[in-house]
Amino acid sequence: SLLLLLRLLPAAVDVVQNYVTQPLLALCSRFLTAVVTPMMLLAVISGVLSVGSPRTFHRVGRYACIRFLFSMLVVILCAGVLCAAFFPFRFSTEGEGSLAVFGRFLSGIVPADALSPLIDGNMLQLVFMGTVVGMAMLFLQRRVGMTAQLVDEGSAIVLKLLTGFERAVPAFVFLSMLSTGLTADVDTLLSYGRMILLFAAFCTVVTAVQFAYVARRTGYPVGKMWEILRPTFMAQLASACSSSAFSDAYDACERGFGMDRRLVRFALPIGTVIHKPLIAAEFVFVIFAIRDMTGDTMTLGALLLLAVMAFLTSVAYPPVSGGEISCYTVLLLQMGISGDLLAAGALSALFDMVEAPCNTLCTELQLLLTARKHNLMTGGKAAQQHTSEVTR
Repeated sequence: SLLLLLRLLPAAVDVVQNYVTQPLLALCSRFLTAVVTPMMLLAVISGVLSVGSPRTFHRVGRYACIRFLFSMLVVILCAGVLCAAFFPFRFSTEGEGSLAVFGRFLSGIVPADALSPLIDGNMLQLVFMGTVVGMAMLFLQRRVGMTAQLVDEGSAIVLKLLTGFERAVPAFVFLSMLSTGLTADVDTLLSYGRMILLFAAFCTVVTAVQFAYVARRTGYPVGKMWEILRPTFMAQLASACSSSAFSDAYDACERGFGMDRRLVRFALPIGTVIHKPLIAAEFVFVIFAIRDMTGDTMTLGALLLLAVMAFLTSVAYPPVSGGEISCYTVLLLQMGISGDLLAAGALSALFDMVEAPCNTLCTELQLLLTARKHNLMTGGKAAQQHTSEVTR
């Protein structure tokens, strides 16, 4: 009702946006960035150290990362095939970008200095730095005992700050939805109606298929799995932010499923950064829709370029509200599309509410498969329920 009232008063919209919603949302986003950025770095370092030995890190870490990346590629491929079936598409590779685009993007993984990733919030560079520093400390375990302890304590402190912020999540969600409703062009959103419906159905199917597949592979009851994963899912559904429910995700993996703490502390932060299958799929859907709206038919060459760029930009996607703008800026530039950044931003703000919880749910499911594969289960609620049912 407040949104409808403000929509009828254009002068009031500017006042509310300039003096209420935008300043408060900027404050919340800056706080999240300031907390999440060091937390990611400390969590990756602490996670690598908690694995225990270089041999274990190489075996388990490699498998977990391969699972995350393979899942991403499968979802991107399915999104591309679905969009090619519902939007104009032709098999042609002429006039597309060169491999220099990929080379420039990949070279950005290595930061120019140690401080720029923390200042810019570049998650890809933070993962690289954290992995390198963690591996170096892992090989020098006996000499870095105090340093490792400080890293663990720092990670716990930052995580506690983020957990405390969850109390302010309802206000943050209200402001975010109000700002989106005031700034979004309703006519533009309606013109993308087919793509929005397709993407909503795609998210539902992908999440349900992964959930059913993991339940079948592990033998856990579906109801018990959902009972463990629901707190994290609902917390992120309320906040539309992938970094707002880390404590719930840790609890679900360690206490709910009984995964080994070493695996969870290493793989969950990295999975949160690199495993964003539905964000990558969103990029594919939105770019297809924008090219359709502008009368530019998608070609095979453009689709291959889009698939690679969607994969890379989703990995570099900051896990805070508003992070999509920088990614869409890169995507639209590389795809040769101009003037549609606001439309893409509005669509992404709409999708964020569903993507964040589904992505984390898929990450937890992939982590569960990794733990089962390497016998890194220490017993939990799901395991106890499964054992009791087998006994009966």
